Amino acid sequence: MDRGDWQGAGLYDPDAPGAADRLALLEHLAAEGVTLEEMIDAEARGALQTAYGDKVLRGDRTLTAVALADDLGVPLTHVQRLWMALGLPVDDVLLPADAVSMTALLLDASKMFGEDAILGFSRVMAGAAAQVAEAAVALFLGEVQPRLDSEHATELARAVANEQAIASFGFVGDVLGMLIREHAVLAVRRSRAARGQDPSAPQELEVAVCFVDLVGSTAWAQQRTLRDQAVALARFETAAWEEAVLHDGRLVKLIGDEAMIIATSAVDAVAIAAAVCDRVGADGGLPPARAAVGFGTVLFRDGDYFGPLVNTVARAVKAGAPYEVMVTAAVRDVLRRTRSAEVGELTEHQLRGIDEPVLLAPLLR
Repeated sequence: MDRGDWQGAGLYDPDAPGAADRLALLEHLAAEGVTLEEMIDAEARGALQTAYGDKVLRGDRTLTAVALADDLGVPLTHVQRLWMALGLPVDDVLLPADAVSMTALLLDASKMFGEDAILGFSRVMAGAAAQVAEAAVALFLGEVQPRLDSEHATELARAVANEQAIASFGFVGDVLGMLIREHAVLAVRRSRAARGQDPSAPQELEVAVCFVDLVGSTAWAQQRTLRDQAVALARFETAAWEEAVLHDGRLVKLIGDEAMIIATSAVDAVAIAAAVCDRVGADGGLPPARAAVGFGTVLFRDGDYFGPLVNTVARAVKAGAPYEVMVTAAVRDVLRRTRSAEVGELTEHQLRGIDEPVLLAPLLR
């Protein structure tokens, strides 16, 4: 493969501006084993600079879904259903060789836990993997790409930066393996504490639910660039994450300007809510926060929590003033009994989407 091949394929024009930079990129890709056909395909997708990085990510793919099903001795529909749950295309694409062992593991697991349960668990794993992958891409685009733009980097420099970033993320799999094990220890502990001595309803847990949201975030966002919003919201997420960890809770999810946190005790959940509000209040770049905490029975499924209590607390957070933590009657009783915090009197609140008035009290602090 030489200049003539690249010129004939429309990849290189010796008279075009930046011809020397393009030639350097093509020579680099060729040295890394990228074929002419792969270069042409990448150029058509506007991805010539990342052609080698993309090739490393994809790896060797020669396996079809039909061959995978035949190899495992299962109906093709079983494979399709499982890969759909994993969020991955399976029809009309070539699969990596390790797809066989991965599919076999999940099919074996379905014999123990049931197919529907494993499909649901597969969706949880896929969601977590997608979030990690999106975060990795966002990290490159947010931190490395602007630097390359400011330096007016050449095509070759951009390609090398992309390849180095891909190589640097090789540690992610090992780190995730360790984190899953350690978080499993914490999850088992929380589950035992929440479930108590009654294993008859394994998906019904007694937990404290906390919601924290940012007051006036819509007006606040209109005065800032998208990047400034993202950086500030990352600090909000950090505060929610760290306070949950410090008080034996878990940040379940962050939806824009709102965080959902669970803890095994009402006292811990209130401590988390107050601490997050305080940290946000001390952050000059964020609008004030408010929170609500409830305690009771929830339905636990696929790593998330559901039920009337969750709905009530999600609505109750809107009843508070900036910096205020509102608690339900059950939480108020716990706080007064344990003398862990001062709390005001209960008053009725008509919450959106809740038919009956809900009794809420403010945390006094």
